[in-house]
Amino acid sequence: MEKVLLMRPSQIRWENERKRLAPPLGLLYIAGILKERYEVFLLDVPLEGYDVEAATSKQGLYRFGLDEEEIKRRIVEISPDVVGIECNFTYCWGETLRLAQIVKEINREIVTVIGGHHTMGMSKELTQSSAINYVVEGEGEAKILRLLDWIFHHSFASEDLFRLPVEPALDLLEAELYKPEMSSHINPQGKHFVYLSSRGCPINCKFCTTSNYFGSKLRLLPIGLVERQIEKIKKLGFEEIVFEDDNSLFMPRDYRKEYFSIPKNLGLTAFDDGGLYFSKTKERDVELLAECGVYGTFLPVESPSIKTMHRQNKYWELTEGEQVSKLKEVANWLTKAKIVFYCAIMIGFPGEGKKELRKANDYARFLKELGAVAVFFHWTHPYPGTELFRDTYSLIPSNRRFEKYPEFWNFNKPVLPLRDISFEEAEAYIENSFVEINGPGVSRNPGFDIKRRVIY
Repeated sequence: MEKVLLMRPSQIRWENERKRLAPPLGLLYIAGILKERYEVFLLDVPLEGYDVEAATSKQGLYRFGLDEEEIKRRIVEISPDVVGIECNFTYCWGETLRLAQIVKEINREIVTVIGGHHTMGMSKELTQSSAINYVVEGEGEAKILRLLDWIFHHSFASEDLFRLPVEPALDLLEAELYKPEMSSHINPQGKHFVYLSSRGCPINCKFCTTSNYFGSKLRLLPIGLVERQIEKIKKLGFEEIVFEDDNSLFMPRDYRKEYFSIPKNLGLTAFDDGGLYFSKTKERDVELLAECGVYGTFLPVESPSIKTMHRQNKYWELTEGEQVSKLKEVANWLTKAKIVFYCAIMIGFPGEGKKELRKANDYARFLKELGAVAVFFHWTHPYPGTELFRDTYSLIPSNRRFEKYPEFWNFNKPVLPLRDISFEEAEAYIENSFVEINGPGVSRNPGFDIKRRVIY
């Protein structure tokens, strides 16, 4: 039986960021599909090497994960025929490529396949590297199965994705290595597992890959299957479920109630980190979260300018004045229901400058006054596979492009030129604003990139 090794590459972080890591649910689903026909292994480089951190050649930038010698030893030990590498985050693209190069140094006959959100629309460019044989764009289960069947058996699997088993290979997960402090959200109440039962997004935001990646139709796993999976997750020692569904408000209400109730019924805590689409939120939606035992959520307010959001195809339901009044209303409901919430503001859209940064600063203070436990600033990035990428990538200076400088592509670093302020000045201004608003005890964390930590 042919051997398939699935790998998550080392992660990088800037010195003012916390280290965060969630179980690689996407890779676990891929493993679950493949293990019926292939011998499947999982090497989670940043998890097993979470405490192995070293400075990179770039000032202030750190890498954590198993060192190169240990990675090589493990690959040689497994002796895979195929290595599949996760590439969900553009800022970790350099680590993905580095890992593929390590594989080829060991044996050039090993087939390398990469997949994940960064690959959307980029297969031609990515396969120019001799270290990468194949790129899987979009949802990976059926595609990787068909690809491997073609490579090894010269025939295509005929199964439709929706008839394939949808059980993640949780037995491959080294659950004992996870810790509460790896969490991406505020004050986790235990060792967390990031989970979602939905795929697809009807919103089609120009800055997000989700609709292109999963399609615009919302699809849901059967609630009975979800419950069985979360029961297994609990048996592995996880204490908290972090829901990452982008569009829970678009789920049928009865499904949503059953879904969010599962952790409480199993004696687990729950946090809704996919967030509330606040313009469509009603008081009964907040009451449902509280009834189901969800103790916290995320409000993706995105921008103080509703016109900016309209240009990004979001929050069409609101006008400028309605945005503020709606936020006050939702914040009041959350406070009344004793549900904590945090917010994030996107900054650095094309054409913005000092004026817009000051507005974002004022807006963050307003959100804190409403009761947000923290407010984060996210620099806007035109990620591959988005309409924003097609429209604006040519504007980015060469020393901030992801091909050679992927480390700038997390939420802490600007890449789109600003109208009347340098990158360095803008970054320093936002860093100071963040500390003044949140206090020195809250870590500057880019880990709220929820739309990209998803099943593929």
